[in-house]
Formats: sequence, structure tokens, C-alpha cells
Amino acid sequence: MTKEAVQKVVDTLPDEVTIDDIVERLILIQIFDEGRKQYEAGQFVTHDEVGKRLEKWLK
Repeated sequence: MTKEAVQKVVDTLPDEVTIDDIVERLILIQIFDEGRKQYEAGQFVTHDEVGKRLEKWLK
């Protein structure tokens, strides 16, 4: 994550905020960004595939 991205996050926070709130927000954004990159790279499992795998595991 770039300093610019961190600054954008900080700018969206309320005036009174805890360190925990800031860290939580940054972690959440990082998780979403990683998920988006995985999706764009085709590294995901469809809902149907999850259902098929679950059926196999539960047998």
C-alpha cells in the first residue's frame, strides 16, 4: 500500500478516531485489494465449484 493510499484512507476517517480504527480500516482495504488482484488474475473459485467441492467433502 502506498503512502498516498494511506493518506486517502486517513482523510475519510472522522476527526476523532482510535489507532485501532485506523489499522482496522487499512487492513480491510488491503484485504479487498488482494482479493481484487486475485480475481483479476483468475485465481478464484466460482460459487458452483465451491458447492461441488463441499458435496465431495461431506460424503
